[in-house]
Amino acid sequence: MNRKNGIRLKDVLILVLLIFLSLLTENTHNTIKLFGWLNIILFAYYTVSIKGKHSFLSIYFIFLFFSVFFHFGQIFTNSLGLGSLISESIISANVLQDRSLNTVVHSIKFCTLSIFLFNMGAQYIFNTRYKDEEVDETILLEREKSGLKVSRITGLIVLIISSYFIYKFDSAYIIQGMTNGYIGIRQLDVNYGITDDMARLFKVGMILLIIGYKDKKSIFVILVLSNISYSLLKVAVTGLRGYEIIYLVILVYIYYKVYKNLSLAKLSLLLTSGIVLLTLSSLTVLYRESTRSFNLSNVWDFLINRNPIISSINEFGSTLITTQLFIDFVPQTIDYGYGKSYVYSLVTLLPNINGFLNDIVQSAYPNVILARHFPGIGGSFIGELYYNFGDFGVFVSAFIGGAIALLSLAAEKALKRKEFFKFGLYAIAFNTILWTVRDSLSTIPRNLMFALLVPVVIKVFIDASKKSHVRR
Repeated sequence: MNRKNGIRLKDVLILVLLIFLSLLTENTHNTIKLFGWLNIILFAYYTVSIKGKHSFLSIYFIFLFFSVFFHFGQIFTNSLGLGSLISESIISANVLQDRSLNTVVHSIKFCTLSIFLFNMGAQYIFNTRYKDEEVDETILLEREKSGLKVSRITGLIVLIISSYFIYKFDSAYIIQGMTNGYIGIRQLDVNYGITDDMARLFKVGMILLIIGYKDKKSIFVILVLSNISYSLLKVAVTGLRGYEIIYLVILVYIYYKVYKNLSLAKLSLLLTSGIVLLTLSSLTVLYRESTRSFNLSNVWDFLINRNPIISSINEFGSTLITTQLFIDFVPQTIDYGYGKSYVYSLVTLLPNINGFLNDIVQSAYPNVILARHFPGIGGSFIGELYYNFGDFGVFVSAFIGGAIALLSLAAEKALKRKEFFKFGLYAIAFNTILWTVRDSLSTIPRNLMFALLVPVVIKVFIDASKKSHVRR
């Protein structure tokens, strides 16, 4: 495939139009509805733009999908005439009412431009880096066999290393959740840091193990279904959804990428499962924000008296509040970061012995800085852009989109070349990066280092052992 021009003229024209709309429209409720419909149209445009270049169920498109709906969920509900349901939902923030009208409109315009430029940066990568490759089938068969074996062995070793730590965390959360609910879980005194890093390795090992059994479909399916069941159980019992829902998305992504044979029946089952998951998510919010027990009576009452799907969209769509708070606090109360959160995040890779690096580490996470003024707030990579660069942060978003597109293309290339261990590493990276839709990009370096370093080191030892065996 010949390389094309990276930046498309129609993208430039749309960008100019969006900038003019942002500058010329007033801060009114009609503007909010206008930009709500505009972003619905833009999402359709993003979807059409990727057709023929990249898979819809890809790292890039999944990240884009979550970015749009997590930031604009409530805005979409409002534009569709369902705004009254927002206040009826159990949500952490009402992004239409909690801040001033000026701030609400400003945040919507900022996020609109950020996501458009995010997609524009990605399209540049797709247009300039994508190319078909001819691959020798004989080499592919040998590479697949070797890669799957390495993935199985590495995954099993990582699972053994992390099993004690995940047991320690999960047993504490589940017991507390069953006895005292989500309120009790908030009071848990659990040791984070290296212990938490080791516990997170359990999912790393499981991802590699699942991929390693690609050639044994029955075991592969059993592993996937058992992991989905356990994650749903943890969500239901503990009320903690974030990491588990992301993990479920990764599992579906892996299944599709490994087999690519989603029939109409399987697609229908996947859609039904998604609706059930949304319902469960809404029930989890109801459960964790109260002291009520998680029983059939409360579940039935929720399903009859509320719309669980709309409630889920409204609850997930509250991430825009982080950007709104940064707009209100920066630079009036909090100084611009000027990119230091990205630079300081590299310091988190170093061991923080006796808290020597505490001040720098705390400055690496903008949501931690914001929490000093507004406790309990989550993060957002778009909010982080505003913290660092103000309104000019929208242009930096293009580089982030390009980086996600590169990761997505690398995963597709690894699959085509049957490099399944490498694909496993990309899936693990995706499991870490997808969380930044509701967190800071500055959390990536440390989390990614622990997630990738251990399996890579194990593979190095496996390869060295093979070479030593051959010499003998």
